[in-house]
Amino acid sequence: MNIIVNDEQITFDGQTISDLTKQLNLPEAGVAIAIDSVIISREQWASYQLNEGSNLLIIKAACGG
Repeated sequence: MNIIVNDEQITFDGQTISDLTKQLNLPEAGVAIAIDSVIISREQWASYQLNEGSNLLIIKAACGG
């Protein structure tokens, strides 16, 4: 299916947010994900089903100043 991640369309082979984090090789910590401007708690990632055209914003924490 095609979804939008940080304003870029990608082809996604899985079903859940957890599947997406694996596909994108995201770190275990320091990541927040919002769908349609609503933050999804990490506890929901394994069960939250993505749909064709889902629009996600992924934010990664960064060190520095």
